[in-house]
Amino acid sequence: MAQFPTPFGGSLDIWAITVEERAKHDQQFHSLKPISGFITGDQARNFFFQSGLPQPVLAQIWALADMNNDGRMDQVEFSIAMKLIKLKLQGYQLPSALPPVMKQQPVAISSAPAFGIGGIASMPPLTAVAPVPMGSIPVVGMSPPLVPSVPPTAVPPLANGAPPVIQPLPAFAHPAATLPKSSSFSRSGPGSQLNTKLQKAQSFDVASVPPAAEWAVPQSSRLKYRQLFNSNDKTMSGHLTGPQARTILMQSSLPQAQLASIWNLSDIDQDGKLTAEEFILAMHLIDVAMSGQPLPPVLPPEYIPPSFRRVRSGSGISVISSASVDQRLPEEPALEDEQQQLEKKLPVTFEDKKRENFERGNLELEKRRQALLEQQRKEQERLAQLERAEQERKERERQEQERKRQLELEKQLEKQRELERQREEERRKEIERREAAKRELERQRQLEWERNRRQELLNQRNKEQEDIVVLKAKKKTLEFELEALNDKKHQLEGKLQDIRCRLTTQRQEIESTNKSRELRIAEITHLQQQLQESQQMLGRLIPEKQILNDQLKQVQQNSLHRDSLLTLKRALEAKEISRQQLRDQLDEVEKETRSKLQEIDIFNNQLKELREIHNKQQLQKQKSIEAERLKQKEQERKIIELGKQKEEAQRRAQERDKQWLEQVHQEDEHQRLRKVHEEDKLKREESVKKKESEEKGKQEAQDKLSRLFHPHQETAKPAVQAPWSTAEKGPLTISAQENVKVVYYRALYPFESRSHDEITIQPGDIVMVRKSSLDESQTGEPGWLGGELKGKAGWFPANYAEKIPE
Repeated sequence: MAQFPTPFGGSLDIWAITVEERAKHDQQFHSLKPISGFITGDQARNFFFQSGLPQPVLAQIWALADMNNDGRMDQVEFSIAMKLIKLKLQGYQLPSALPPVMKQQPVAISSAPAFGIGGIASMPPLTAVAPVPMGSIPVVGMSPPLVPSVPPTAVPPLANGAPPVIQPLPAFAHPAATLPKSSSFSRSGPGSQLNTKLQKAQSFDVASVPPAAEWAVPQSSRLKYRQLFNSNDKTMSGHLTGPQARTILMQSSLPQAQLASIWNLSDIDQDGKLTAEEFILAMHLIDVAMSGQPLPPVLPPEYIPPSFRRVRSGSGISVISSASVDQRLPEEPALEDEQQQLEKKLPVTFEDKKRENFERGNLELEKRRQALLEQQRKEQERLAQLERAEQERKERERQEQERKRQLELEKQLEKQRELERQREEERRKEIERREAAKRELERQRQLEWERNRRQELLNQRNKEQEDIVVLKAKKKTLEFELEALNDKKHQLEGKLQDIRCRLTTQRQEIESTNKSRELRIAEITHLQQQLQESQQMLGRLIPEKQILNDQLKQVQQNSLHRDSLLTLKRALEAKEISRQQLRDQLDEVEKETRSKLQEIDIFNNQLKELREIHNKQQLQKQKSIEAERLKQKEQERKIIELGKQKEEAQRRAQERDKQWLEQVHQEDEHQRLRKVHEEDKLKREESVKKKESEEKGKQEAQDKLSRLFHPHQETAKPAVQAPWSTAEKGPLTISAQENVKVVYYRALYPFESRSHDEITIQPGDIVMVRKSSLDESQTGEPGWLGGELKGKAGWFPANYAEKIPE
């Protein structure tokens, strides 16, 4: 099987976009419904995702195809993107930059140069069986044919591979009238039997050839691929070599396995070359494969080109006829020998002699007829040779005309290409002029934008500085509110302490009341027990009184024993007196009990009221503490948000000012001069002293700040208080260093030193500047200040820092 190797043998530019690909891409572009000749990024992204490529690869393809970086695509950019996607799916690596050939106009397939295929293993061509002329072989008693039978000659195809105009005539033999046979001819059968068998074989062979079916390749495809074949057949050899055909077939982007199968099916004669019909068949099979239909394993009969069908059918007939003649001609001498032997064995009679003479005459007649046939055959061969020479002459004339027509067509195509190149050159020059005008306009627009941007940055800087001032005022206000809240908190803590003391006193009073109540309850219980005992005693004395009264009545009735009666009477009076005393005691105990119960009820009511008051105070206290805590949290949140806003505003202002200052510095950099420091050692000594005083001032400022703010607020929000502490350090340091006669500057923007006579500053740094360097006699460049920071002296931009007011 012929295989297509992976490496190419030529210099074909795989990045070139053909006319057919551009037409296909334009159809896909219009199917996306572009607006004003462009498709948006969303439309292109949804369409490109259908390729199945990863998103980074599609992003790289977009970056290559979007030549003007406008975020949308026109037809040319869309076609370039589709070509890159196709090559990526075929296994090619994406280029780092867009190849120039992809920006040019699409090239036609015919203009692609032919490339050699070193890897095509072409099979040895099959030796076609030459058609054997099947001349009419008359039998004995047949008259020569009216029209001499011309042997069928295979007319070679045209130079460009087209089928021959004059088709080869199929071999045939005119049926001739056979002489009547008599009974005496029965023994002269070999010749007649041979001719009869030849006639049967010829009739069978001609009848056995199936009628030619319609070629399955459509007429439109034939015309299109015929024109493509003629345009690539530069040498007018009538066929395309393996490298030429491979170059055209590879443009279909089919896998190499399918292309190898298509090559094997279309190369019918297996000569490693494609004629015009074989090329048309190969392109038709490519269309079938690209439409999704499977390729047949063996070429169906309706796919066989007509020229190959005629050659096969004619050759088959010729082979069969020649084979039958070859098989039967050697039989004649054998039959004659057998006949002679039979005649020798039989007795000779007059009839036999007569028959023998007649047979001899027939044999002589047959020899003459054979000579005549040989003469006719030679004449036919001569006529056929003349006819072939005439056909070859006509064919040469036709090829010459075809070559002239092809040369004329090539000249016209060359003129068209020249005109196209001129138009392309004019178009390119016009595009270059437009690009130059566009670049000039873009440059002017960029300059205008930079001026507007510089002014806008200045305005933003001023606005940010105003915002910083407002934020500082808000910070002071919040500090005062925080102090007021702290005072209110201390007041509430004092009130809470007083409430706790009162609650403790009330709790102690309630406890003492409970103890006295328990004692009273115990006394009441004891008095109740005494009252119960007195009642029991009274219950016992009443029966005794009744008995004594009865006894007294009896005594009075009997008037006896007056002394005992008086005694009893006295005892009774004594008992009555004791009973009366007990009753009085019982009444007193009851009164005391009622008074104690009333006191207990009063104490219970007071205890209940105290508990209710205590609960209300606890609720009020909790509510006030919760409200205070929420208010404090809200205040802290506001402070945090304000600090964050301030930091964000400072950061944005620093970034904007940094950008603006970089631009300004680039514009003014050529005007800056270097100043030679002559007092470097003195400044270093002074910087050591100033650093010590600065550290001392920083420590004092830190102590004041720690006394100013509450400790838990400092631990909770260090980021908020950091700018305040920095803001407070400046004035304190200035007040501490007034006797040194220096001026302090606070850095607003970062600055990196670029030489040994400059210093590096960061936002928030305090730079010490001597007053002598601020007068008119300073030797530095305008806009620069000489200062000291962290023991190092040098120059820094004046607009990168602000002076701390005294």
